[in-house]
Amino acid sequence: MLSFVARSGVTVTASRLTFTKSIAKPLTVITDAPLTPTTGVRTRGFEVAMPTKQARTAIGFSADPELATYMTPTYSPGLSSYISMGGAGFIYPAGASSSGRYGEGDTLRCEVDFSARTVSFSVNGQRVGSAPWRHGEAAWPAISSEGGTVVADVDFF
Repeated sequence: MLSFVARSGVTVTASRLTFTKSIAKPLTVITDAPLTPTTGVRTRGFEVAMPTKQARTAIGFSADPELATYMTPTYSPGLSSYISMGGAGFIYPAGASSSGRYGEGDTLRCEVDFSARTVSFSVNGQRVGSAPWRHGEAAWPAISSEGGTVVADVDFF
């Protein structure tokens, strides 16, 4: 079963990540394996419910299983091996504005369509934006936080 890999300041249980205030600097947590297309299933992704969100966050996919920095150009200058959406509604690394934002209590959906080569984002069931996926047929689900208590309940599909 796919799972996020724990890092210092982040606890991981079967389907829950908890970022704590002890995080020394903004970071990203990535799964132990990528999502890939399977026979008959070309769209894969994950859904995140955030019952607690007391810090900036970004959700998305990385083409690099070793990505550790926060998924925005501010913290990862020059890096383009990810697609993420932050709570303020910007899709990175391009900095494009989506039609939605998210916060505490919201449910987010992040999916990659390997046929169309796009990543799309939804907030509470409403699609709010997308970006091209140019990194092949492996996408590591990723969640970033700047530090502060963030609880993310995750379901992969």
